[in-house]
Order: sequence, then structure tokens, then C-alpha cells
Amino acid sequence: MGLPRPPGFIEARHKYLSARHGSATEESEPLAGLSAFDQVWWRLDGLSKSHARRRAELDDLVAHQRNAVTAIQGRLEEAIQSRRTEMHERLARELAAMQIDDQDRSVALNRVVTCRPGAAEPLPSLLADEGPWVRPILQGANEWIAFEHRAREQKELLASASEFINRHLGHIVELQSAQPPSGFVSREGLVECARD
Repeated sequence: MGLPRPPGFIEARHKYLSARHGSATEESEPLAGLSAFDQVWWRLDGLSKSHARRRAELDDLVAHQRNAVTAIQGRLEEAIQSRRTEMHERLARELAAMQIDDQDRSVALNRVVTCRPGAAEPLPSLLADEGPWVRPILQGANEWIAFEHRAREQKELLASASEFINRHLGHIVELQSAQPPSGFVSREGLVECARD
């Protein structure tokens, strides 16, 4: 047979050849002068590199999509806060601009307002002569309720997108990590074959 090889020789040789040949083991057939054992190593090295490259591409894709959704969620939160501030300031300006009248304009508060959870129903309109504050308050309330309903829907949509990315694409990445490509033989198995 030949001289015994020192421990770790085959692993070191294949590591050197893998670095030297780069992606050639992934993209082409084994070199003609290689032994049958080295041809098996060549294919194994190509499969390992292909698997690692596909895994990295999937990791990048998932990270990109998560970052995109997170960025949109951040911009949505900023827009929501800005719109809330705008509505608050408008109501405050309208109420501050009211003229104080000496007449008694008290309002009997005997109306019932019903609003189903999740529904953006406008509040009932009251008569204009009940007070100058009624119109801006009711308009502000209607606008606020409708806006909050739309904002909640947008947040839920983005949360669903994020959940989809985590559940489905994350699962694909996990499968890529757990399942080596078809025809994959572990390096340890290849080394064991060489020792036999």
C-alpha cells in the first residue's frame, strides 16, 4: 500500500485544494487527474460551497425583507404621531379661536353614542346652536376615530407581513441549514473512507 499518512493530512490537503480551486469545485466536474477519492471530495466540496452560498443568499433575503418591514413600521409610527399632533393642534386652535358669548348655551347631554369595537363610525351630528365648541369637537372626534381605525389596519397589515417573513422564509432558511443538499456526504465520512 504506501506509507501511512500523518493524522490530519487528508483534511489539510482538501482544505488547501478547496481554497486553491475556489468556486471551481461548485461549478465544474472534477479534474481529470484526480483519484476516485479526490473526485468524491471535489463533488462534496462543490456541494458544501453551493449549500453555503444558497444559505447566505437566503439569510440576506430574509434580513432585507425584515429590515424593509421594520423601516416601514418606523415611518408609519412617525406619520401616526405627526398626524395625531396635527389633529390635536387644530382642535386646540379652533377652540381657542371661539368667541365667548354671554348667552347661556348649555347643552343637555342626554344622547347615547354607540360605536362597535373596530368600527370607524362617525359621531352623531348635533345642532349648531348648541354651542360653538360642538362642531370642532365632533369633527375632531370623527377624524380621530377614522384615523385611528386606518392606522390600526396598517399596523396589523405590517405585523402580518413581518409574521409571514419570520414564519415562512425563516422556516426555509432553517430547512436549508438542517438538510444538506442531495448527494451530500459528510467530510467525516469521506475521511473514514480514505482511512479504509
